[in-house]
Amino acid sequence: MGKVLYVPAKLRKLDKRFSLTFKFREALELSPLKDMIEEGNIVAIKIHVGDMSGGGFRYIRPAFVRILVEYVRNLGGLPFITDTWGLKHVYVGLRNGFNYATLGCPLIPANGIKENFFYEVEITKYF
Repeated sequence: MGKVLYVPAKLRKLDKRFSLTFKFREALELSPLKDMIEEGNIVAIKIHVGDMSGGGFRYIRPAFVRILVEYVRNLGGLPFITDTWGLKHVYVGLRNGFNYATLGCPLIPANGIKENFFYEVEITKYF
């Protein structure tokens, strides 16, 4: 069974070592990612970039995604960000701050820009 890392959000002291971004970097060092990513691996980082109605903020902030992107790149991986929607959803991501400048890598829709790049797969039992 996988290990769950808990990172408390409470700032105990006004010091960058107690910030969430610093704690996130420390958590990444404890994660098994370094054993999974090899030099030259193309690494998809699937995130939610926001909803099209514009009313929600249920997504990981770009600053944290950038930290993950840099971590993957430092391991030798070639990261890109993806979400399952097409070009319209890329615009949602741009509105919410997900772009090359903030992430340090491209945002590529998983099912193509027209949302028609997919395969149907029969599922015969619960997986």
